[in-house]
Amino acid sequence: MNNVTKHSRALVARLQVRKEADLVRLILEDDGVGFDYGGLKNRLNDGAGFGLTNLQERVRLLEGNLKIETAPGKGTRLIVEIPYHK
Repeated sequence: MNNVTKHSRALVARLQVRKEADLVRLILEDDGVGFDYGGLKNRLNDGAGFGLTNLQERVRLLEGNLKIETAPGKGTRLIVEIPYHK
């Protein structure tokens, strides 16, 4: 949510949280400016983009999956799936 307010220039953002039988799914999407994720992934390896690096690490520690769908001018959609164990 912090990146949405700081970088996206979005008019609308939506966060969905769903608990399913074996996982919790979070979907954050906005109608903002989007970004070149392929180019950013290369910079992440060089230490740039601490927010996304931090998010990726937290999801990994929870044994989850992170999917980022974005493109310049197309908004952004983050999908986080975390296993749920009773």
